[in-house]
Amino acid sequence: MNNPIYPFRGSNFYPIECALVNSTAQSINLFKDLSANTLLNPNYNTKVKIVVRAIEVYYAEILSTAPSGRPIISQADSVNIAATFRVDNDVPIYQAPYLSWATQLNYGIIKEIAPVSINFEKSEVICVAALTDSPGNTSALFGIWYDVLTFTQYDQLMKMMQDDKMKSIWR
Repeated sequence: MNNPIYPFRGSNFYPIECALVNSTAQSINLFKDLSANTLLNPNYNTKVKIVVRAIEVYYAEILSTAPSGRPIISQADSVNIAATFRVDNDVPIYQAPYLSWATQLNYGIIKEIAPVSINFEKSEVICVAALTDSPGNTSALFGIWYDVLTFTQYDQLMKMMQDDKMKSIWR
């Protein structure tokens, strides 16, 4: 059976960084970008739901500095970090390798995820091994593609996901 590949069509994008201040092996770094938390964190939105649809990442050879002005982690050091994203008390994405979302290494394809309302305040980036480039001074930069839904739309989406009727909702 031939499954066509459709290009990702996103309408809203927001960069969010995680400062890698703890750069030793097995150290955890939390997302501290308050402006992104205000926009993307479900705890801050009382009138709408922000649903993340896709994630991409950047490294220094593609983009040198994050919006905060901190240098972005190098591609060589990127192999040593992984991200965990939390939704309420669930952990749908656990220690996913950072470079697995690098569109530059994946023929330009942006990886979509099941639409979720990620809580960035409880999410983290772990250094699987010690970082060598400017330890404690770099950031991991994520590009977040999202949709803004009303609570009614969000409830309908969650029901469709439970009923497994997601065949063409995002196309």
